[in-house]
Amino acid sequence: MFRRLSFLLAAGVLAASVLLVGPQTTTAADPCPAGFACSLEFDGDPDGATPLLEPTDLKIGPNGLFYIVVQDGLIRLVDPTVPNPDDRLLPDPLIDISDRVDSDAEHGMMGMEFHPNFDGTNGYFYVFYTVLGNNPSADSFHRIARFEMVNGVVDTDPYDPVTNPDGELFLFETETIDNKLWHHGGMLRWGPDGKLYAGTGDNLYPGRADELDSSFGKILRMNPDGTIPADNPFLAETTGKYEAIWAKGLRHPYNIAFSDVWEVMYINEVGQSSWEEINTGIPGADYGWNEDQNDGEQGDPAFVDPTYTYPHSGGCGAITGGTFYEPDTPSFPAEYYGQYFFTDYCFDWIDIYDPDTGTVTRFSEGFAERLLRLEVDSEGNLWALKRLRDSGAGGPIVDQPASLYKFAFTDPFAPEMTVNPADQNVTEGSSATFSCAAAGNPTPSYQWQYSLNSGATWQNVPSGGTSESFTVPNVQPSYDGVQLRCVATNAEGSTNSAAATLTVSLNQLPQPTITEPSLSLTYSGGDTVDFAGTATDPEDGPLGADAFEWTVNHHHAGAIKPVSYTHLTLPTDPAGLNGNFAAGPVADGTTLPRVAGFDYALGAATQQRSGDTSYAVTSWDHGGDRNQSVTLPETDVTYTANFAALSNY
Repeated sequence: MFRRLSFLLAAGVLAASVLLVGPQTTTAADPCPAGFACSLEFDGDPDGATPLLEPTDLKIGPNGLFYIVVQDGLIRLVDPTVPNPDDRLLPDPLIDISDRVDSDAEHGMMGMEFHPNFDGTNGYFYVFYTVLGNNPSADSFHRIARFEMVNGVVDTDPYDPVTNPDGELFLFETETIDNKLWHHGGMLRWGPDGKLYAGTGDNLYPGRADELDSSFGKILRMNPDGTIPADNPFLAETTGKYEAIWAKGLRHPYNIAFSDVWEVMYINEVGQSSWEEINTGIPGADYGWNEDQNDGEQGDPAFVDPTYTYPHSGGCGAITGGTFYEPDTPSFPAEYYGQYFFTDYCFDWIDIYDPDTGTVTRFSEGFAERLLRLEVDSEGNLWALKRLRDSGAGGPIVDQPASLYKFAFTDPFAPEMTVNPADQNVTEGSSATFSCAAAGNPTPSYQWQYSLNSGATWQNVPSGGTSESFTVPNVQPSYDGVQLRCVATNAEGSTNSAAATLTVSLNQLPQPTITEPSLSLTYSGGDTVDFAGTATDPEDGPLGADAFEWTVNHHHAGAIKPVSYTHLTLPTDPAGLNGNFAAGPVADGTTLPRVAGFDYALGAATQQRSGDTSYAVTSWDHGGDRNQSVTLPETDVTYTANFAALSNY
């Protein structure tokens, strides 16, 4: 790519302190690093009834299960705690939408991500996949969708706010991919800002990576519901879905990773003929593709340089998996904490990049090859997902079993503090939570202590205080100035964290009340609902309008009845074809109940096939474009789509 040297600090995303351009050598490493146990934990069950083939992504769930994305359109589950490795693959997938997924070449289901509150307030997870077109793969396209697990079940039917609030919600759709086989990206990751980030490849059209009317070759950023954040960097230059563009000029951003320690985002960018890159994610950045791929200073201030590059030769190089080692319970020695582990699909090594010094060291070489993803589990172990590649040059990329490798540190060592507690400033009567973390083997135990004399002497807290976090409830003014620390201990020794200070403010929180609308209010589509509220501060009295901030939370509808519906019918002429309503396919003649007054998306695919005949949509009886928005009336309504047969298909 075309690059320039620079140091960057933008929009709260910290660029790495050292930019490495050009080759950097790494010394050879053992297959299994000293002090580690390295093991093959799962081999894809190739001889089983439902083998796990063609993996594309790996996520470790909050429940400890491994969620492996399959290119054909499934998410399979592996339980690493099952003693017999042959029994670790669960028989039933989390979802199977293979009937709507185009999995040709590099198309398919490519990535998934959990909502940060997946195991708490919701069961949302997000998927990036290629939607099978009517003329595969010419009119196939990529989609980012949200699914929801409710009581262990995932509804894969399309979302509807009234009749199917648990269904698949379409968040973003790219342009058609026009039979292009490679460079599709597909990585989804949640940022620390509460936004969803997605990487898209250039779709083998290098020029599109720089264009703001194309979603290819980009990093996209959106809210959890698919809406556009108000601070996205290209809002003044884009419209519609392209407002989701957060960074551009990328060839094939295969991996996205965020670090809480360094407050940085890294993008693994698969290069062309010479170089692989790690880029620092910066809002509004242009990473320079499709200029001539080059490394080093080019003197053009329009482009952002890579954070780290390395050369490859022999026709193969593809930087794939990458993850920061920042688990809540680290089991690797402290020098690994905050380090960036990455790998290349064409080789058999895992390297470590130090964001502080910019140096690269080899972690493992010769133990596992063809690695796609790296992930860290809750116990601090590093996992690698392998996808075997066919040996025949130019052969089909099919029947490639998944393998899971585990790197666990087994040598005993005394605790080393990796996260120190932070100072807390709270009001009287509220609570204050302090957190710490330490690496050690065996896993350390914790004891929180407090000091009333600026750290001269320490005492154990009177109750609890034996985990990584400690909460002081109902804080009183007399607690002001108290210091707390945690002590981590195992059989090899102990260590103390830095001290954190509790500051108590006597200023009390205001008490808000919603005064409008009334609880008995009913509405229909198109109505305006006004909200109002008051708040009184114990110190300042009634508060003005500038003190208020309103947030709308989505909750599923309860049993509030009766509901009055409009019934709409969607026939086609000729019969037997499909229309689209509310972002989902609807068969000829289907009647749907919907709330009147709301705007809904109405459309039809450009071409459809029935029997041996292909049809092209020509019009709607009521007029309007092929894809349009309709507002449902109070009375039942019919929308008829008209098609014409194609003579040469």
